[in-house]
Amino acid sequence: MLVIPMSLALGGMLWVGYSSSRAGEKRWHGVIPLFLAALGMGFGTLLHEPLWGFVGVCLAGVGVYGPFGVWWSYPTTFLSGAAAAGAIGLINSCGNVGGFLGPYLTGVLKETTGSVDAAYVGLASSLLAAGLLMLTLRRPRHKDS
Repeated sequence: MLVIPMSLALGGMLWVGYSSSRAGEKRWHGVIPLFLAALGMGFGTLLHEPLWGFVGVCLAGVGVYGPFGVWWSYPTTFLSGAAAAGAIGLINSCGNVGGFLGPYLTGVLKETTGSVDAAYVGLASSLLAAGLLMLTLRRPRHKDS
């Protein structure tokens, strides 16, 4: 069953990248999928029906993976050289820390509360925060050709 959300995520990633390149816009192509992912994760706490939970996982998958192409290209639109390399390294480091802390805190919250609902709220909140933080990034300057 995992193949369905991940296949949809792949399709979403390709579509977001294509749409972003075509429109010449990156910010909203990163923000909207992150908000979609937060909505999908939020379904886990509100709807306990298995079908709706699966729909939430699919939305979360598309929303998390959709903006990857846009996200990795964004720092080079307003940074160059060593600053761009440092920003990409910082993003990667934060992702690695999150890859450890996310599952760890999910387990802690599940053990503490007896349910994964608090973990879903935490994950949805972090996705919402990521989208809001992306909105605060500077708009790239248009280079004169």
